[in-house]
Amino acid sequence: MPQLMADDPTYLSWMKANPGGFVLNSYNPARQGYLILHRATCHTITGTPANGRSWTKDYSKTCSVSREDLEDWTRHSFGDGPKRCGICDP
Repeated sequence: MPQLMADDPTYLSWMKANPGGFVLNSYNPARQGYLILHRATCHTITGTPANGRSWTKDYSKTCSVSREDLEDWTRHSFGDGPKRCGICDP
């Protein structure tokens, strides 16, 4: 079941515990038009945030150990599946 990560400590803890997982990155709140699926190890959603402040303030992170669960959740919630990251190619 996909989990919305509401704050950076929760998000970073989940990422550390689930390196084989997947992350749906979107605006905060999540909405159609920007729904990108990543591997949990993708450098674009790990390390230091590009804005230097927060992973979860401006962007929502919905996480799951199952890519299929995230794809299904996205279709159910937004009517369309996510785009796949061109860097980590989940």
